[in-house]
Amino acid sequence: MTCPRCQPARLQAGLTLVEAVVCLLVVSMMLVAALNTVGASRLTRRSWDERARGAELAGALMSEILETHFEDVNDPPIFGRESSESGADRSDWDDVDDYHGWLNSPPQRRDGSVLAHLAGWTREVAVTWADPSNLQQDVAAQTGIKRIRVIVRRGPRVVAERIALRTEAWPDPDVPDQPPYILFVVADADSPTPQEQVRVALLESWNRAVVLISGSESQETFDAFAANAVAAYVSAEPGTEAMGNKLTRVAFGIVNENRHLVDDLKFSSAFFDVAATDQTSITNQPHYITDTLPAQTNGDILLLTSPQPLWSSSSEPAPDLLILAEVGKDNRFVVALEAGAVTARDELGFPIAWAAGRRVAIGWGGSGFDLGALNSDGRMLLQRALEWATGEDQP
Repeated sequence: MTCPRCQPARLQAGLTLVEAVVCLLVVSMMLVAALNTVGASRLTRRSWDERARGAELAGALMSEILETHFEDVNDPPIFGRESSESGADRSDWDDVDDYHGWLNSPPQRRDGSVLAHLAGWTREVAVTWADPSNLQQDVAAQTGIKRIRVIVRRGPRVVAERIALRTEAWPDPDVPDQPPYILFVVADADSPTPQEQVRVALLESWNRAVVLISGSESQETFDAFAANAVAAYVSAEPGTEAMGNKLTRVAFGIVNENRHLVDDLKFSSAFFDVAATDQTSITNQPHYITDTLPAQTNGDILLLTSPQPLWSSSSEPAPDLLILAEVGKDNRFVVALEAGAVTARDELGFPIAWAAGRRVAIGWGGSGFDLGALNSDGRMLLQRALEWATGEDQP
């Protein structure tokens, strides 16, 4: 016999149809909100990735433009490209207004070779005369101020823009006015160490003009000194790492000995010290820097007259890093990056950063390293690295 008093209790133990529907609605609303949040997050991430990539593309091209002259120094200057300059690529452009009207898609290096994985991207340049009283206003007449605008698009959307001014001005009295020189980054330009003096003497023996700059100088000072430099050479002496990323975006070449700068100059994410040795192994990768050394194909070679402390770039190498010499197994001793080489990719494998100019890292310069111990092949390696950095390997 059924107990009537027990029936209400059993009915209350379950969910009613109305309660089930309400629960379903709540769960559905929460799921929709969560999916919208995930979708918005992915769109935001994609937007930031595009902006970062666009900023690198714009910055690299702007650095290239700002390394040229205010106006042509070889031909009678006109606004725009002179008759002797090609429009096929940018290899012979030597003043800022040569770039006016330049548009390429996908983006290209200066020699006309296409940057990989950038289909649908466009870079364009506009150069105009700026009004001295209102630098945002364009004028038709010559004013002595050129405004440079670099725009990067992905499809029809503008994702990055860079604007710079280049002026015809009096020389800066604080900047060396000698012919193009090697900008030698040292710990203290007023008191170079004995090892840095050895390096200066070696550079001058190769008929190189050398100007010293302290690694701790400001970004503005580095920018000013870079104006007449054809390359930078970074000493391994402690203190030069204070340079940080002050030369990362320059379009001219850099030869680096300081192991603490491998990350700033985008060779790799870290370094490690190698036991003292006098022997290295040249890889079989043909390259201007190493192709005159005796060991042409994966052979060991002596670069030093006595064992010296060395270092190796390690951990997460740049995607386009060229390995030219090693110490032991997989210890990257001499590495290089061509101008425009990919230095970083995103999680999907797309490039997001490039080398603004040629870069070389040579892993000598550990604590106690003596440059005077270089033999003729070691000196040849350094000389060829500087020649490659300045572009002297090209006709």
